[in-house]
Amino acid sequence: MNPIVAHMVNQKLNHLTPEELISLANQHNFPVTMQEATKVVHILRRYKINVNNATQRKTILQAIGQEVNQQKANMIAAMIDDYLNK
Repeated sequence: MNPIVAHMVNQKLNHLTPEELISLANQHNFPVTMQEATKVVHILRRYKINVNNATQRKTILQAIGQEVNQQKANMIAAMIDDYLNK
């Protein structure tokens, strides 16, 4: 991934709000409630996100799967993969 794009994605994920997550989810055509978005953002806040760190991504997605639900974790993984493959 281009280092500039990686930096921008990291910045976005490290400062994401529940409202922004809902907006991004809508852009990717998957529903997320305010409660789910808030839980996801709380999980993200536990880490200094580095999208190039596959181990960290896996850990975060596992936490989302356990604390929110696996379907949302899969959808978020797909959304992140879209950004990584641009």
